[in-house]
Amino acid sequence: MSQVAAIACKYPQVRKALLFGKNNAPMPVSQMEYVYPKYEEHNIVLRYPSVWQFFLKLPLHKHLARFFCTNYPRQTYTAWLGFIPERCKRWSKLCIAKGGDSIRSAIACNPASVDGGRDSSFIRFTFQKDENKNNPNASINMVDAIGYGRLEFLLAVTLPQDNNFGIDVSTTHILAYITEAKDVEGDGTNKILYFTKFGCSFILNATLIKNVAGRVFTKARRAAGEWAIVDRSGGLEKTDFSVEEHDPNDEEGWEN
Repeated sequence: MSQVAAIACKYPQVRKALLFGKNNAPMPVSQMEYVYPKYEEHNIVLRYPSVWQFFLKLPLHKHLARFFCTNYPRQTYTAWLGFIPERCKRWSKLCIAKGGDSIRSAIACNPASVDGGRDSSFIRFTFQKDENKNNPNASINMVDAIGYGRLEFLLAVTLPQDNNFGIDVSTTHILAYITEAKDVEGDGTNKILYFTKFGCSFILNATLIKNVAGRVFTKARRAAGEWAIVDRSGGLEKTDFSVEEHDPNDEEGWEN
């Protein structure tokens, strides 16, 4: 306790956390990490290496325009395509702070490394879909869904202030470029999900990445083989220190 008291006296933010149970001190990061202020509350920590002036080729530029047009529909797709900068910062690694996973994207994989080209790019993410997408006569009903895919890399896109786009101050968006596991949808913690190949690529907000998942190649069901998804995120239980109360007069209840 004396050590805790000494630390609390030296660091006011620690003392505040001990007294009130809250701490608004900046998230601790190393020299190889960076936290954008807007994403600190989401526990998003980016890790080097990074490319400062990454050129956005046209296909990727179009993906970004579709993302912003969908999520910020104040302007058209064509307007967003012309507004988004041609260059941004590209990151290779992501850490979800406060007990989350460390994720290494596919772009950070080194085939010549001692790891044999392995990475931790296969992830679980959440998104919204139209529950009635297969029924053209039904109204749109957006619901939450779970997906799996490969994290290709992360982009830090800074948009300048512009009233026409509803941007009051220059804002940086941390976006994930993901290639989906084709035809896979559902919660892999409840059952084993399978896929045979990767599908299309798209842009998502990095805050929608939840954890790393595994995939194992198997020929148990198909002669050509398929990938089985291993998602153990739901199996991590918190320790429960609750103790059953006993009647002090009940001697039998206290027997070993």
